[in-house]
Amino acid sequence: MKKSTRNTLLAALAILVGLGGAIAAIETSGHGFTGVARDRAEDANAMRLETVGMALTAHYLREGRYPEALTDLAEPALRPADLVDSWGNALRYVHLGPRSFDLCSAGADGAFGTADDLCENRRPASARSR
Repeated sequence: MKKSTRNTLLAALAILVGLGGAIAAIETSGHGFTGVARDRAEDANAMRLETVGMALTAHYLREGRYPEALTDLAEPALRPADLVDSWGNALRYVHLGPRSFDLCSAGADGAFGTADDLCENRRPASARSR
């Protein structure tokens, strides 16, 4: 075997061993690749809720009330994809009155009312202090 070929193979082997060590470190850190993917999906989900929440606030500032339904938003910045969570489930919007709403994602399990739900809420200051 030529010396240059052997050196190339040794370098490739060293890279593979290094990658294997990095993968092992990630997996034993408690996050793992599935944990990292889940964290990214949750982060994207939080950003999506914030984006829709800002569109709802813009509607409130224009109209003096929150819309009855998400479909009532006249926001060109919102796309249909913004109205589903990172797992493909429709966001749940509950209009609680002219000055309040709940906007929730069911989370990875797809079921509302469980620990992985993520919600954005708006309430008048007087309702929050009770």
